[in-house]
Amino acid sequence: VNNTNDENDGGRVLFHPQKVKQRFVSTLEGRSEWCVSRQRVWGVPIPALLCSSSSSCSHSLLLPDMMEAVSNRIASHGVEWWAKQRDVADLVAAGVLERSPECPACGGTSWRLERDVLDVWLDSAIMRNASLAFINSVRDNDDTLEITAHHTVLIEGRDQHRGWFQHALLCDAALNNNNHNHHSPSSSSSSSSSSSSSTTVITHGFCLVDNS
Repeated sequence: VNNTNDENDGGRVLFHPQKVKQRFVSTLEGRSEWCVSRQRVWGVPIPALLCSSSSSCSHSLLLPDMMEAVSNRIASHGVEWWAKQRDVADLVAAGVLERSPECPACGGTSWRLERDVLDVWLDSAIMRNASLAFINSVRDNDDTLEITAHHTVLIEGRDQHRGWFQHALLCDAALNNNNHNHHSPSSSSSSSSSSSSSTTVITHGFCLVDNS
C-alpha cells in the first residue's frame, strides 16, 4: 500500500483519476480475507489433498512436485483431467505421486481430492503475467525480439476497487516478489517483471438510462 504511488512520485501503479487512489488503498487496508476458490463444476482445478484419515483432522496439502505434475497432465489432456481422478490411488497410477503421503497433522495417509476450483478473478488477474511469460518464452528463442518495458492498463468501474483491480495488483505483486527472490537480475524471467513494468488503473464512471 505504501509503495502504491501516483504518477508524480515515480510509482509503478498510476491511478486515473488521481482521487480514486485513496479509495483503493482504503479498501485494500480494510480487506480481512482473500477468497481463492469457488464451488463450481468448471474452472481451473486446485490440485490439493484434503486429509480424511480422521474426522478431527482438516489438514490440506499442496505439494509443489504434484502441482507441477498435474499441470503437465492438464496441458496434455485438458483441464478435465483432474476431475476424472477419483482418489489418491488414481494419482499414484498416473505417476503424479509415488505413494499416498503422510499427513503432517495427524500422520494418516487417507486423502480426498479437492474439488473446488480457483476463483475466476484469479484467472483474469494473472492474464498479464501469463502473457508476459509467453512473450519471454518466444524471446528466449528469437534474438531479434527485444522487449524493454511492459505497461498494463486496467479499465473498470469503481466497484472493482474491491474486485478485479485488487486481484490483478495483488497477484502481480506476489508474482513479481517470487521472481525477484528466485532469479538473478540478469535473467530474462526476472527482467519480465522488473521495475520497467508499470500499470495504469483507470476508473470509469457509469451511465444511467432515464426511463421516465
